[in-house]
Amino acid sequence: MAKLDRMEEALAKARNGDFTKARTVSRDLGKVAPAHPGLMELAVAAHQAGDLPLALRFIDRAAVSGSADALYGRGVVLAALGRMDEARSALVKCLERHPRHELALTNLGGLEHLAGNLAQAESCYRSVLDFAPQSGLALHNLAGLFLAQGRSAEAEDFARRAVAVASGPDTVLRLADILVETGRHAEAAEMLRPTIDSYPEDGRLWRAAGRAAHALGRKMEALSAYRTALGLDSEDVEASQMISLLGGA
Repeated sequence: MAKLDRMEEALAKARNGDFTKARTVSRDLGKVAPAHPGLMELAVAAHQAGDLPLALRFIDRAAVSGSADALYGRGVVLAALGRMDEARSALVKCLERHPRHELALTNLGGLEHLAGNLAQAESCYRSVLDFAPQSGLALHNLAGLFLAQGRSAEAEDFARRAVAVASGPDTVLRLADILVETGRHAEAAEMLRPTIDSYPEDGRLWRAAGRAAHALGRKMEALSAYRTALGLDSEDVEASQMISLLGGA
């Protein structure tokens, strides 16, 4: 009962950003049941607060239960710590127990992509689509993989499918990149407008709009877009350089 009380106290403090009690509890996790829901909550809270070693201690204990979320989360935390080989092993272990874990398989594809194992990455993403054909993240990642390989037609197909499933800055920007890559700057500019209206605080969108306008010879439009991007982020190097190039102050 005392352990449960300590966990509840650690959770209550962590919800307010105080992890002192959580750190104390983390040194004696052997007496906390691996299936205790507080372990995952503390792991997520510590991860979000940037304390990855603390997050790993809690999620290591939770993973003993065989929980799909804990096994997957362990891979995510290890990757965030830069321990890529261990992260890969953790995701593989998750998939051995839960073969259709969409996020684990997608993230495994991401690790393979980062490692330069492009065929394995493509296989992971396509495997996700076999049982989750509307997975926006797998579609988005495949589009990026194909774009990097110069497979523009396939990249555009998957990027459009990703936008149809989950339209947002990330998916729209990827499609815009593909359109720019194939010289269709006007189409990219037109497609970006409604997304900028919906996400006006995303500097990436303004930079992309600036690139498209510049390629189309619309100097003032490009300058305005880059100025907006710089206003959102005073350290935006690209925006600053392009403003100077275009003759802005």
